[in-house]
Amino acid sequence: MAGLPRWPIRSLVLTGAGLVLMAGATWWLLAKTGADDGAGLANVLALPFGVIGAVAAVMGLRSAGPVEETSAVARRLLTAVTTAEATTLARLLGDTGAPRPADTPFQQPPAAAVHWRTDGGATDGTLSTIADYYQSLTMGRLVVLGEAGAGKTVLVLQLLLDLAVRAQATLDGAEHARVRIPVRLSMPTFPAPDEDADPQTVRRQLDAWVADHLTAVRDIPRRQAKALVSGGQLLLILDGLDEMDPDQDISRRARQVLDALNQPQGPAPVPVVLTCRTTFYRRLTDPSPVPGVPHRPLQDATTIVMQPLMPDQVITWLAYRFPDFSQPDSIQKRWRPVVAVLRNRPRGRLSQCLASPLHLYLATAVYAHPTTTPKDLTHLEPGALKAHLFDRLVPAITANHPTTGNEHHDPAEVTTWLRTLARHLAMMSTLGRSGTDFNLADLWQTIGTPPGVRMHRWAVLSAMSLTAVPLVLAGALEFARRGLDRENPAQVVLLALGALVLLDRLRDFRGPTENVYKNLDVKYIRTRVARRRMRRSFRSAAAIGAVGALVLWFLPSRYDSSPIRLAALLAVLMLLSSLLFGVLGVLFDWLLLAELRAPARPSDVLSRHVAWTIVVVVSLACLFSLLLALVTDWRVAVVAGVAMGLTRAFLGVRPPSGWSDALDRFKKRIRWPSGSDSGGRIMYGSGLLLPRYALAYLVLRRQGRLPSRPGRFLDWAYGAGLVRISGTAVQFRHRDLQAWLIAADRA
Repeated sequence: MAGLPRWPIRSLVLTGAGLVLMAGATWWLLAKTGADDGAGLANVLALPFGVIGAVAAVMGLRSAGPVEETSAVARRLLTAVTTAEATTLARLLGDTGAPRPADTPFQQPPAAAVHWRTDGGATDGTLSTIADYYQSLTMGRLVVLGEAGAGKTVLVLQLLLDLAVRAQATLDGAEHARVRIPVRLSMPTFPAPDEDADPQTVRRQLDAWVADHLTAVRDIPRRQAKALVSGGQLLLILDGLDEMDPDQDISRRARQVLDALNQPQGPAPVPVVLTCRTTFYRRLTDPSPVPGVPHRPLQDATTIVMQPLMPDQVITWLAYRFPDFSQPDSIQKRWRPVVAVLRNRPRGRLSQCLASPLHLYLATAVYAHPTTTPKDLTHLEPGALKAHLFDRLVPAITANHPTTGNEHHDPAEVTTWLRTLARHLAMMSTLGRSGTDFNLADLWQTIGTPPGVRMHRWAVLSAMSLTAVPLVLAGALEFARRGLDRENPAQVVLLALGALVLLDRLRDFRGPTENVYKNLDVKYIRTRVARRRMRRSFRSAAAIGAVGALVLWFLPSRYDSSPIRLAALLAVLMLLSSLLFGVLGVLFDWLLLAELRAPARPSDVLSRHVAWTIVVVVSLACLFSLLLALVTDWRVAVVAGVAMGLTRAFLGVRPPSGWSDALDRFKKRIRWPSGSDSGGRIMYGSGLLLPRYALAYLVLRRQGRLPSRPGRFLDWAYGAGLVRISGTAVQFRHRDLQAWLIAADRA
């Protein structure tokens, strides 16, 4: 039996609140006037209620109308995706202008090794033909496998750009054409579902995550984003299935995603492109898996495995990267010895080394400057080639990539700073955390013995000095100045608040807690989505204020001065409260969606949290100060207000676990929409993130293991290609680079 249509929870809450407010105002006015004035008062209030009904009807018709033209949304999304991913590809290749990857080959695994249904396609192909290969598939389901440095991400980026060009041509040829827009998402950023979540639930979470990405990262309005997802107009390119689980021996999240993608979403499975490491995927799809854990491959999908580059493909790409049309093969003279060795010894040590796209990138990065001599590569032994490239990578990067001040970092210092991050990741891996994703604010977790305990306790003490101590001192000063005032017990309130915060902070000494990242992207306020939300909030505020003004306008002709003053006060309060809640609604949406926005630079992860802290501290400090100023001296109120703001921002409110579980169960029962609990998320603190980071920075900086501006250094390393952004975390460009830093550090 079909269920009743489900109304948005927030609409029901706001409607109910409005009705209660108007009923309360009516009852209040009746209490302030005579009993004989009820009919007249009802006539007066009929107009505001009629206006509210008309406005609601108009808004309902407007919301029920067609969404923005689909082709216009598709064009805007296609432009945003193409621009962003072209920049990503250029950074991965270490090139500018019109960078072109090496023509890496791929092939399907042997038929005897395939234990699942496929989607057709030829047995092999190359990067230059990947778009044609993909479009030859029946259902558009493709799995790209390969080991570290094999070129999986570069392949899917080229596929995305080629498909985007074809989709743009289709849109230009027909005004209302329907195209499928490729969108690449980093799988480590997918929120972990519940362990007992069924595949259909995970699939809905996956669709909601994609819509959130389009809204927050690509500036697509929420309604249009949901329409694109539900309408099947997206080709999801899910990059990094093997990086979803810190402990890859469990692989729970990866298995849940595969199960969700295997669920039918219509007459045929949805098109999708998935990248994963070969060994990891084969463990997931092993027909003889761990007892009790069935294998879950991506059904009805063609699997291709990245192959090593052939010498001719390496030579062709070197000629494109370092052209000189006056030389044989149109390649610069200094690269001629390398070309000769590749041709004469196609299976030699140099050919095998440069057959890896990662090692080919290292060679071009090390010998990018015209004064270098790539001939050095031809004299090295097999075991020394890889070490030679990694040893010279950082000096070459620092020489070819100056800082914003047109200066150059010291290669030895850069190596030391990078080793600090690599050592941190190695320690995090032993603690059961992610060994690839790092945030600067997490460095405290690997300092000291036991790791992180000392940093955490010092952070608790510093937080106490900023939160609990000022409250206690303010209460003590009030008690010393005024004694115990039963009519205005401000000192008792301050002492009680300080004692509660102090006792709550003492609980933190039991052990470290996780950081909670709260991001505020100040650039978000300039986006189309933010402007639309602001207009919506202020329209609501103006509507409520207009109702109050109408009440004030029609009351003077019927009532004496006393009810008029009361009605004026009511109208003013309604207007101010509506404006206040309109601003808070914009702020909550701003803070909530900013958490989903992918950082443009590595430093954004920390700087956005600092911005969030400043906004919350200032807002709550002003609010608490104004409230406390009503009952105490304004100087004491300011001190206590700032302390309360810091308490909320740094530490927050942590209800007992039983209450949290009951609230979660209640939300699931009423189907509270995901992403609508921005107020609750703002009220929770950030787990001492900033105090712990500040202490870790001071320790590491004094030891010379971090630069004076870590965020700026990471931005430089990101522009130079040493690190990359994955979701909201930062990773080394390749795991081999991270492993080399650890090995060199131990040596």
